[in-house]
Amino acid sequence: MVMYQAGAMGLLPTDKIDHQSPHPTPKKAETPAYGQYLVNLTGCNMCHGTNMKGGTSPDVESPPCPDISAGSAAGRWGAEGFVHVLRTGITPLGKELNPKFMPWREHGRLDDVQLRAIYAYLQTNE
Repeated sequence: MVMYQAGAMGLLPTDKIDHQSPHPTPKKAETPAYGQYLVNLTGCNMCHGTNMKGGTSPDVESPPCPDISAGSAAGRWGAEGFVHVLRTGITPLGKELNPKFMPWREHGRLDDVQLRAIYAYLQTNE
């Protein structure tokens, strides 16, 4: 710490960031780019993996997280079906999502454009 304060360590990576510059945010639209932004913002990839093909939740009690990519069952729900599942917590096959492991209630508060954008992004992951 003393060496850093004396200037002997140079700049830290956080010192190099222009904290005043605007952060690029895609225009709100039903596009994969805006959907990817929302997926990263809401942390979907923490459980479903970076390619949305399933993963492991940080919650040790959670079952394996399902594939929600274009080639999965969720990928065949269609945008309206996807919106419906996140609003009701019930899949087209009648399976109830456990809110303890899948925060569908929180995600269901996103508006239709946001949810359709997420679905559009999921469709780019095959």
